[in-house]
Amino acid sequence: MNKKERQAVLKMLLIREDLTDKEFFNAIDFIRGELIEGNSLETILQKDFSVKKKSRETTPELLNELKNKQPEKYKLLTELYKYVQDATVFKSVSGARQFGRIIGLKDTDAQPKQKVISNIFKVLSEMNNELIVEQMEKVEQFTEKSDESYQKLSKFLMNSKQS
Repeated sequence: MNKKERQAVLKMLLIREDLTDKEFFNAIDFIRGELIEGNSLETILQKDFSVKKKSRETTPELLNELKNKQPEKYKLLTELYKYVQDATVFKSVSGARQFGRIIGLKDTDAQPKQKVISNIFKVLSEMNNELIVEQMEKVEQFTEKSDESYQKLSKFLMNSKQS
């Protein structure tokens, strides 16, 4: 493998870090299929990607917007997002849906887990910090209690309440 090929592999590995396994393999399969059909890069881009619009804001983008505007809210929601990512909270879609209903989300039954979670963070980001802390205390009932991350979440909630 030459230098350019190694660089290409490294770039693909960096891209993979930002995607789930499913998303990454879907992208690879799509590219492979298009190249087998003999389509050029220009044809591929014009065919499927020029008309697609961004469907919704992702949770990390939402949090990033809060970073400079509302640093306390950013801190609270980022910490909660870490627990969502490591499956300490909302391990199941039903738990996410139940919590969503608690904070006022409607019609989450047909939504996939990621969309429910994204909507949860959108609703929480519109609340004031005290109300977020109150809602985060309710998250405990949807928390996996079998590991040390539960203790971390509990400590975080207690510290948030005191601040």
